[in-house]
Amino acid sequence: MVQQLPPRYALVLRPWVSTVSGGDVYAHFDTLVMQDAERRSIRYGDYRVLGQGDDGRKTLRLDRFRFQCQIDGRREESYAWQWGYQPANGSIFGPRDMELYGPSIAAINRGLDRSYREDGAAEGVGRFVVRLARVLKLDAIVLLETSQTGSFCDDLEVTRSIEPSHYGEAIRSIDALVGDLHRACVQRMGRLAA
Repeated sequence: MVQQLPPRYALVLRPWVSTVSGGDVYAHFDTLVMQDAERRSIRYGDYRVLGQGDDGRKTLRLDRFRFQCQIDGRREESYAWQWGYQPANGSIFGPRDMELYGPSIAAINRGLDRSYREDGAAEGVGRFVVRLARVLKLDAIVLLETSQTGSFCDDLEVTRSIEPSHYGEAIRSIDALVGDLHRACVQRMGRLAA
């Protein structure tokens, strides 16, 4: 009898360079927790977005979790980091959302506070994303290729899939991605000015 392995839960990092706004060029990346039934998927389309309660967790929920940050051509570091849960209905985080995700928000805050006390402040977005992945107890961090359109087609390739034992590599990869996105913004700004 062949034993089927449980699905892997990964924090999937989706980078893109956005449209131009008033002469500025912005890049972003967001992350969401997705399920990898094959445990080694190589394309974005192989991952599945979690529905409510898909992961079976009651306290630390993975469905609808998001992290995002922004990069532009004017400064090399990322900024506007934020994490939370996407509302179930529309753009307002309402009472039902608070009932579903409030305990998870508190648990994540406690985990991040504990990490801060033990390891100090997160120096750079790469270290912060790794801390989130650890607090969420995920199986991997996955980086996708950069979308030039801001949409995420199924054929986008996975550029890195990093297990928790190699999260130092994830920190370097995410920080390098921020540098690449910054350079892409500068390059686009230069082309627009010409």
